[in-house]
Amino acid sequence: MENMTTEEDLERYLRKILAHQRYLAVIDDVWHTEAWESLKRALPDNKNGSRVIITTRNKFIAECLDVRTYSHKLRFLNREESWELFCKKMYPGRSIVNGEDNNMKIEKDMVEKCGGLPLAIIVLARLLSPKSALERRIIRKHIWRNLKENDPINIKFILTLSFKDLPFYLKPCFLYVGLYPEDRMIATESLCRKWVAEGFIKPRFDEDETLEETAEDYLHQLIDRSLIQVAKRRASRVTQCRVHDLLRDLAIEKARDLNFLHIFNGSLELSFQLDALESSRRHTLHGDGDTEAESLYDLLEWEVEEGAMPMLRGLRVDYCNNLREIPQSLQSVPVAPLSEFVWDEYDD
Repeated sequence: MENMTTEEDLERYLRKILAHQRYLAVIDDVWHTEAWESLKRALPDNKNGSRVIITTRNKFIAECLDVRTYSHKLRFLNREESWELFCKKMYPGRSIVNGEDNNMKIEKDMVEKCGGLPLAIIVLARLLSPKSALERRIIRKHIWRNLKENDPINIKFILTLSFKDLPFYLKPCFLYVGLYPEDRMIATESLCRKWVAEGFIKPRFDEDETLEETAEDYLHQLIDRSLIQVAKRRASRVTQCRVHDLLRDLAIEKARDLNFLHIFNGSLELSFQLDALESSRRHTLHGDGDTEAESLYDLLEWEVEEGAMPMLRGLRVDYCNNLREIPQSLQSVPVAPLSEFVWDEYDD
């Protein structure tokens, strides 16, 4: 192999050694059909039962690789499977006896938070294994921050690859879901309409379809890329969806970098958020029990000078049940009429 200087040399070599062999090839994390086209030339079809397994996060890639392809969509783990995987990684070579896991409520709470995502569960087990009970309680309060900062296989990098691979027209649609509260069930019809209203959806050439139909297709593309999860179907149509917490964090982080959105944090001094408030195009306020009163008070006391937020496109106030009119200080913002001031107490 030392004399091989090109991909063609390696291709011929691999094909030669596999020519009369029965083989199983596993090709992980394929992102483009071109990569498979290059690889398959090196894999001879010997008619002897050889198999090729390809993994990808893009359903379109899986279904377009070959006419003989069988596409199998992996589901998320259920509660029992998630706990079993966690225990295997947390305590390798050891079985958890009946009753012993009753004293592991903290660990179970954090595994539940992983939402059945194997990668997150594995990273969590590796993070917790050397920690004391007190340290685990501290970690639980900041679980996603700790997962990302102590991630030996770099979840953030892997998820960022998924975002970077998105075509340009899907990126704003994905970033927009960062506006929704954590663990929120999202009505897909409402979401698609908001994408249209935001101007994310453009007419497609040679396509006789409405913008809402195009938006629904974009939604399915994000689902096929595993960036949005199906939560509920009715008559084979997706009616509700949700976003895994890790992917929501990714959307918020990328959106913040692009001044795409800002989530108003009532627990922070308003002065600490002025830069984001002046530069971001979208703002959202999520009511949450006790913090709702603090956030609502700050919002009602918000002094906004005319023209102070030239980038603002819309303001979303979510789950703030006591707020039923636009604060006087916000009425000078020309892009926040009642139609744009979204209450959305329930999305369905």
